[in-house]
Amino acid sequence: GNLAILKRTPNSHIENKPFDEKRTVYAQSGYMLTKDIAQITEWTPVSVADRQKQLAGLAKKTWPIAI
Repeated sequence: GNLAILKRTPNSHIENKPFDEKRTVYAQSGYMLTKDIAQITEWTPVSVADRQKQLAGLAKKTWPIAI
């Protein structure tokens, strides 16, 4: 939940910046899941956990395992 895919150059420019500054770059990303992070107002343990749940749900749909 605490990872965002970005192309190399934008990622190297924002690597240690505060979340508010990163949001602008995330909003411009061509990757939908990264772009969605820009809608989050604060990057807290709760928001990371919520994103993790969202990603887990997408993973289950993408790679279903029949048991």
